[in-house]
Amino acid sequence: MAYGTTAETGPRSNSQLPKWPVLDPPQPVEIGLIADQSDESVPTIATTAAIQLLTPLISLVEALPWVIPGMAVTAVIACAAAGRVARRARTESWIAFVLIMSVGTVLAATLTPANGPIRDEYPPLGRCNFSRIGPVHLSAYLQFDKPGLNVILFLPLGLALGLLGRSPATARLLLAAAALSPTIESIQSLLPMFGRGCATGDVVDNVLGLGIGFTLGALLSVIRARRTRRH
Repeated sequence: MAYGTTAETGPRSNSQLPKWPVLDPPQPVEIGLIADQSDESVPTIATTAAIQLLTPLISLVEALPWVIPGMAVTAVIACAAAGRVARRARTESWIAFVLIMSVGTVLAATLTPANGPIRDEYPPLGRCNFSRIGPVHLSAYLQFDKPGLNVILFLPLGLALGLLGRSPATARLLLAAAALSPTIESIQSLLPMFGRGCATGDVVDNVLGLGIGFTLGALLSVIRARRTRRH
C-alpha cells in the first residue's frame, strides 16, 4: 500500500472506461461499375470510326453499282487464266492473278454506267476536257474524292507490273497499261449515256497511280530477289 493513497483493486465500471469514437463502416467501391462506365466509350469510338470509314465506301459502291459484279466475274476469269498468264509472263501465279484482277477492276469501274456525284448528266459526245494537264495539290489526293480515287484505281495495276521484275513482258505490259487510261477516256467520250466525261486530268491521275504502284512493286521485287539469293 502506498503512503497516503488508496489502491483500487476492483474492476472499473463501464462509465469509467475510455470512450473511442464510433467510425462509419467503409463503403464498398463498385469497381465493376466504374470499369463498365470507362469502357462504354471504347465501343462508341470504334463504332464511329467504322461508320466514318464505311460511309464513303458505301457511297462509292452506290455510285458505281457494276464494280462488285465486275470484280466477281474478273475473279472467276483470273482463277482460270492466272496459270497461263504466269507462264507467258514468266512470273508467279499469284502475281498474274493480281494483274488480271486489277485490269478487270479498272474496266468495271470506268466502262460502266455511273450514278450519284460521279455521274455527268450531259457529257458532250466526242469531246474531252483539257483544262488540267498536270497533277493537283497533294491535299486533293489525300481526300476521298475523284483525284485520289483515280490514283487508287490504277495503283494495284502498277504494283502487279512492278512485281514482275525483269520479266521480258514487263516493258510491253507497262506501255499497254500507260495507254489504258487515255483509251478509256476516249471510249467514255463516245458513250455519254454512261454518264462519264472525258478529262485529261483523269489520265494524269491514273498514270500517277500507275507510276506509284510500279515503283512500290519494283522495290518489293528487288527485296524478294535479295532474300531469295541469301537462302
